[in-house]
Amino acid sequence: MQKKTGIEPRALQDRPAPIPELQLYRTAYRRLSQGRQWGESGPQAIACSEVFAYCDGLGMHGPGFREQFLDHIQEMDAAYLEGIRKKQAAATPASTAKSDVVPAKLGGDNA
Repeated sequence: MQKKTGIEPRALQDRPAPIPELQLYRTAYRRLSQGRQWGESGPQAIACSEVFAYCDGLGMHGPGFREQFLDHIQEMDAAYLEGIRKKQAAATPASTAKSDVVPAKLGGDNA
């Protein structure tokens, strides 16, 4: 909206300023999220192994740090995945929900 109208939306005006000390987590999450796996139901959670490989690649060691790092990334990922699920639920008409779908008969027209 801001690009089209030149007016900054109120939500952007009131958003909290990013905390500089958390930039490490924001950068890591953005990079890890770009490599996430996708399935038929949408995006999959970022694997722990990917987070630990990221830590290893940057030389970030220490079990306490790695566990804290993993916790932060998983919390960010859970929020993202919940947002995706809500969008998918809102976009799915009630008449096509899985519980309303009746399976087709097998074997052709011989009923």
